[in-house]
Amino acid sequence: MNRLFLIGILCLIFSRNYGQDIPKTLQIKLETYLENQQGYFEPGFLETQVLDLIQNPIQINKANENDLEKLFFLNQNQIQSILKHKRANGPFISKYELQAIEGFSPELASLMANFISLTESKQSDYFRVWKMTQLSQKEIIICSEIKLPKAKGYLDKDAYLGNPLHQSIRLRGNFQKRLYYGFGIEKDPGEPFGKMGDFQTFHIMYQGNKLLKTLAIGDYHLNLGMGLNMGTSGFGAKSSMVLQSQINRDGILPYRSLGESGFLRGVAVSMEKNKFHSDFWLSASPLTAQIQYDSLMQEDFLSAINSSGYHRTPLELSRKNSGLQWSSGFHTKYQFKSLKLGSIFCLNQTGSSSNLTATNLVQTAQKQIGFYGNYQLKNTSLGGEISKPFQGKTAYLFNISLPLNSKTDWIFIYRNYPAIYNNPYSKAWSTYGSIGNEIGYYTALVFTPKRKIKYSFYLDVFQSKNPRYQVSFPSQGYELFADYNLSLSKTSQLYLRGVFTHKEKDFSKEISSIKKLGTEEKYQFRIQYQLGISDQSTYRFRAEKIWVKKTDNTWVSGHMMYHDFSWHQLKKKYSFHGRIQLFNVSDYLARIYVLEGDILYNYSSYQMQNTGIRFYLMGNYRITKNLVLDWRFSQTYLPESTTIGSGLDQINSNHFEEYKIQLRYKF
Repeated sequence: MNRLFLIGILCLIFSRNYGQDIPKTLQIKLETYLENQQGYFEPGFLETQVLDLIQNPIQINKANENDLEKLFFLNQNQIQSILKHKRANGPFISKYELQAIEGFSPELASLMANFISLTESKQSDYFRVWKMTQLSQKEIIICSEIKLPKAKGYLDKDAYLGNPLHQSIRLRGNFQKRLYYGFGIEKDPGEPFGKMGDFQTFHIMYQGNKLLKTLAIGDYHLNLGMGLNMGTSGFGAKSSMVLQSQINRDGILPYRSLGESGFLRGVAVSMEKNKFHSDFWLSASPLTAQIQYDSLMQEDFLSAINSSGYHRTPLELSRKNSGLQWSSGFHTKYQFKSLKLGSIFCLNQTGSSSNLTATNLVQTAQKQIGFYGNYQLKNTSLGGEISKPFQGKTAYLFNISLPLNSKTDWIFIYRNYPAIYNNPYSKAWSTYGSIGNEIGYYTALVFTPKRKIKYSFYLDVFQSKNPRYQVSFPSQGYELFADYNLSLSKTSQLYLRGVFTHKEKDFSKEISSIKKLGTEEKYQFRIQYQLGISDQSTYRFRAEKIWVKKTDNTWVSGHMMYHDFSWHQLKKKYSFHGRIQLFNVSDYLARIYVLEGDILYNYSSYQMQNTGIRFYLMGNYRITKNLVLDWRFSQTYLPESTTIGSGLDQINSNHFEEYKIQLRYKF
């Protein structure tokens, strides 16, 4: 372990700045967009995507619809408004002109300005090896984190096999912005480091502009259509961006995170000729699971699949890489003017590493075929996707979005997913975390009566025809969302938000020995004020309250408030960001999630329970032009508790601290 970290340090010392970090003001805007996200999303992937857009901005005057779709915060109506503005007024001559686009608020125009360029970047059509050293960009990242006091699992010698440190080393770079590569190793707290950490990832990806568009080897993401048949990154679910039906970049992308699931491992190829586009992929990703033997079928099968990525105990370590998740297939897409049509065929199979051979893979794989399409009729966008397993029922969804008038945009989404829909790589729009056993519709409206005022609303109605987790019978529910955004001035904003959720759940065993459904209702209110004190500093205040009416008609509640301050001065070597938050939550059902600031390429989200105080302070210091030190310290204090956590993660104290440090070298 020490030898590998020494190698990383030596690379920092003897290597020869590219890119830039995400500005603090931009981080705050992105957090405002993402904090209400209810579906799965991978923050590390999103942050890397944002950095790529900053370093390689969209050439706005040459951008088509596919280019603008890379700006994940834009919906289809806004993309069409940009294209319409260019057709009517010609090329943009200033970023300030974004504010003149129909339906664009000052906040949206300011956000988009970070990711576009008015000048054309010249890129050679040929990949010249001799220019590699001149145009190469590289970055090494070394990170270490610890949580103290130690949990129970570290005090018992027969429990966790490793120390409480979370450690990682990453190398990433590109040549001529054509050949991208990366390598990373990581160990989670409690895992033994071994020779090369507990988890390793690497990728090599070539991006061309001829027939061959993309060649990926190693770990990669693949997003096709609306994500119903194939999607490994991004998300499609309810969020404060109420008009977004999906947020993912279409196609093959490098995997640059350290999460141990949610990616493909193998090879993928993308080709394009005229109006036709094709993708081919083959993947075999390792799984941690228990292997059991089916005496009737006389074969092994997997159970208790562990997607957490933890291999801390002897049992977890013995199950590491015992299974494989295979996926292969091909995709074709035809695009002509406002019409986009695609088809997808894929084979997916999960099994023990010893049982999955090429022969039985083809014989036993779950085969499915899918089709999707999108048509733009003036300002109206129509889209849909269908997925048909060879054995099983059909899943499908469709959406329509259009501006009702110059100040109002509307979207409608309908989805119908059968109870048994076994596709581990589906990331379509959903109320729940997984695709399947869901029928419902979602409709949202954004009304902007004035440039400084915006109202956002959505209604989501859903039902399940079969049992789900904590629901033993067919069930239904709905959710209402309302958001008010007021720009008080160029530097201050006020946000008000309310969410009401009504759904059916099982009565608790304490109330009824016979399983039956009751109704659970949740009321959530939030107020947030944000002030740009100067060009260098920002202050935020938030208060939030939750009431939950349980299935037995009793009430529980929770509330929190925080003060947040960030400071970053241009041309200075250091910056700071801190927050203090107070909370009182009487029950787990009233828990409050808060997205927190963290150092680059890291992510923190805290779940507030009980009564307590939490604060964190973080910052960075530019040691040299190329070398940056990031750090973060947090402390949580629960005065009414004697222990924190449970099981092997239990801490015999009413407080804990987290220390994190990271070195980044760009050359």
